[in-house]
Amino acid sequence: MPSHPATTRCPSLPPLFFERKEHIDPEKNPYFAHAEAALFLAFKDGETVGRISAQIDRLRLERHRDDAGQFGFLDAVDDRDIFRELITAAETWLKARGMTRIQGPFSFSINDESGLLVEGFDTPPFVMMGHAHRYFCFAKCSIRLRKNPDNRTGSKRIRRQRSIVCMSKVRCVIE
Repeated sequence: MPSHPATTRCPSLPPLFFERKEHIDPEKNPYFAHAEAALFLAFKDGETVGRISAQIDRLRLERHRDDAGQFGFLDAVDDRDIFRELITAAETWLKARGMTRIQGPFSFSINDESGLLVEGFDTPPFVMMGHAHRYFCFAKCSIRLRKNPDNRTGSKRIRRQRSIVCMSKVRCVIE
């Protein structure tokens, strides 16, 4: 699965590819002892233009009893139709397994990279926080996604108290 199919990225560093490869490997990630996932790629003219995961965490379902699956690892070029097809692929996979709701993005769980950047696009990325182009929010939120309360994260320079950078994250739910 490519790390970033989009041709231009926001100011960020690429992931550690060996770590990401192990993260999605059911033999190496303990998450898969209580969960299952499917990984999808979108292609256009022979090029990879998007990706998404769909996952079901049985431990989460036992606790919340809400028939909610998750999606994550969402990345795509700036094309609303590609986002729509990726979300549809995740929804279809989850519905076939009895899920009635989808939440995300979680890559794979809320304990991993989660949320969607909604401001602070010009700031450097934070560890374990999604960092994407501005168009991600508009593309995703136009596809039946409902915004949940923001989670804020930020950094502060020790020597300059007034130099505070904050960015918001949201969790979206498809119903």
